[in-house]
Amino acid sequence: MAIIQDDNSLVSIDPIETNVELQNVTINSTNYNNITVDNRWLSRISLLTHVEGSNWKVDYYSQVLTTDSNPSPPQMSVSPPYQQYKLIRGLNLKVVTSLTSTQNEDDNTMVVTGDSYILNSIIPNDGDCFVVDIGHNTKALFVINRVIKQSIYKDAVYQISYVLDTTDVNKIENIESKVVEELYYNEDYITLGKDPLVTSGEYNSLLNLENQYKTMVKFYLNKFISKEFSTLVLPDQFVSIYDPFLTEYVLNLINTEECGDVIRINKLNVDEDENYKTYNFWDLLKTRDLSLLPIVFKQFGLVSSYKFCNTPYTFSIRYSGINRVIYPITDEKSTDNSLFDHSKILDDISINNTPLEFNDIRKYNDGNYYVLSNNFYTHSNTISNFENMVYKYINNEEVDIDEITTYVNEYMSYSLLKQYYLLPIIITLVRSLIRR
Repeated sequence: MAIIQDDNSLVSIDPIETNVELQNVTINSTNYNNITVDNRWLSRISLLTHVEGSNWKVDYYSQVLTTDSNPSPPQMSVSPPYQQYKLIRGLNLKVVTSLTSTQNEDDNTMVVTGDSYILNSIIPNDGDCFVVDIGHNTKALFVINRVIKQSIYKDAVYQISYVLDTTDVNKIENIESKVVEELYYNEDYITLGKDPLVTSGEYNSLLNLENQYKTMVKFYLNKFISKEFSTLVLPDQFVSIYDPFLTEYVLNLINTEECGDVIRINKLNVDEDENYKTYNFWDLLKTRDLSLLPIVFKQFGLVSSYKFCNTPYTFSIRYSGINRVIYPITDEKSTDNSLFDHSKILDDISINNTPLEFNDIRKYNDGNYYVLSNNFYTHSNTISNFENMVYKYINNEEVDIDEITTYVNEYMSYSLLKQYYLLPIIITLVRSLIRR
């Protein structure tokens, strides 16, 4: 077939109609119902900024309900097996409507009512009650008669309304006889994302640890601050020895509100030596970062203070009167140290340590490992109980109250050197429990 053909062979095309009536088309969107799940976790502390009201500490009696029981106000005629309570001591109510007295028109009696908020540590029910001291050594019983749940994001608080029931001691004692569990409320736990309700045994242990904490802080500073050198100095040594790593940690650990004596501790200048910027054991406690363990220095020696800078205006440790300084033994070198190595030659003398081994805690000059043994740094199977407890703390695990209490009760029997190095560790672990 020829590529070019004459015009007679072309196909005729009908013209396009232009007078076409256009139709309006409406597009309707179909509603789609889906399920949105918010899987974000929000701490209860976010609620504290949204809950108004003044604080009112009460002893709260929460009903123990089963699937077959209904909430009901306290009744003296009901025996304990059929009306039981969980007592929460020191529960903090946020009062939004103070106690108001009104007259009942039916019998002309006075009715005292009020409104408060409860954080979602507990879920209140109608018929729950609380006891509070109203002065003159008189306790009053209030009964909840309305509960309204008020939500913010995924969390909630509960607004409760209550009425004064009685000041009769016999009825209050009757409710106390129906308590099957006793808990204590600790609002500080909310800021840490923990359940603020603790058992009575745990509460008493924490209260004891808090008292011991204050004693240990005062004991440590009074015992180991040298008046002559105005800093912390190792005890029971032939010469004065300064540990810059421990001193810096103690200065960060204890503040003046806990003990004013901390201002007597001076941090002596050893910064000219890059080796003192090496990660150390105390950095593990401060950061609770187990990834630092491979790079902290593990062994130490002693160097003379006369090997430090001899320029007086730098306030070098050379002019402090200190004889020897703890020095890290490490193969890790910073950039500056690799270019300008100012590492110091260690002295032949070592720390004088009492040979008595106490409990399962190692001797400190055993292999010249710093603070704890090589078993701690390698986390071997022969690690001691104390070292394992410290390791778990650094690994962000919860410290066992009974275990740390054992060492708190024993520290007065330690040798001076053990007290010098172990008490800052014990204080740190206790502090993590009492949430200071």
